[in-house]
Amino acid sequence: MTMQPPPADPGVPGDYSAYMPPLRPKSVTVIAILGIIFGAIGCLCIPIGFVFGMIKQGQQQQDVPQAMTVFNTVVSVASLVLSIVLLIASIGALRLRAWARPAMLAFAAVDLVYDVAKGVLFVVWMVPAMGPMIRNSPDVRNNPQIKAQDIENIVRVSQYVWTGIAIGLALVTVGYAIAVLVVMNKPHVKAAFEDNRATL
Repeated sequence: MTMQPPPADPGVPGDYSAYMPPLRPKSVTVIAILGIIFGAIGCLCIPIGFVFGMIKQGQQQQDVPQAMTVFNTVVSVASLVLSIVLLIASIGALRLRAWARPAMLAFAAVDLVYDVAKGVLFVVWMVPAMGPMIRNSPDVRNNPQIKAQDIENIVRVSQYVWTGIAIGLALVTVGYAIAVLVVMNKPHVKAAFEDNRATL
């Protein structure tokens, strides 16, 4: 019978196992890279979209309900904060930083509730409110070539398009949040972060 040599202890000359970094699970790599992409897009596009919307609203001199303006402002700020948190946490997760896993879990839990609430409010309240705004828009109201039936068709199509966009975005963001919760709670993922818990 062949005798198997005992495993080398860390610290023994010639043994480098104590210096090897923990192996990052592939699922963490995928989640982290997607998080970096989503976070970077959010950090870049949300401020630009908000500023562009305010400028366009001022140029068209359109009477937008105050509640809608407040809603858009709150959503923009909250989405930007979540994007920053996601970007930082995803970079940390890619490097298996000890703080990154709880940060990703906290992001996913908050974002899941936020995305569902935002999607419901948008479809139930914002989309129907677009009807009067489109009808009273200077581009529509002051154009004699647009008939009443054409205006209603524009309103209907716009509402369908925005509802589809809202549902599509909600499916993507909610799906990602659920994926983060599932991946980060897997035993081997926990172990990978725990093995690297001494790293700040």
